[in-house]
Amino acid sequence: MPAKLTRQDKLDICKSYREAKSKDAQIGIMSDLYLVTREEIRQILMDGGEIKKPRTRREPVKPKQEAAKEQPKPTEEKSRPGRLMQEMILQAQDLLKTTENEIEKLQRELREAEQDKKDLETFLKSFGEEAG
Repeated sequence: MPAKLTRQDKLDICKSYREAKSKDAQIGIMSDLYLVTREEIRQILMDGGEIKKPRTRREPVKPKQEAAKEQPKPTEEKSRPGRLMQEMILQAQDLLKTTENEIEKLQRELREAEQDKKDLETFLKSFGEEAG
């Protein structure tokens, strides 16, 4: 059963690949590190825009002039900075949710500690009354 990779794992894979001197070796390293196949790593890199989708055998190689004519305009396609911005927003939202959950947990612990303090004060008052 393949490991479930988080969005952060996928971003780290793309960053690690981008910074690697030996790209092919890095794919193998990440495959071992994240316990997934090399093909899964390649798919993550394709989804992240780090590597191009391999051509099928049926797809002919186009001359550069024809390929340039068919390139979509930057406004027509989702730009890489736009994708990165969306990923950053999602990461910030995840961090905010985690922080909110942590704050709620701490608030519960504080309420419990305050109740423990009240109980202790009540006990000490009753103990003091018995001694006096």
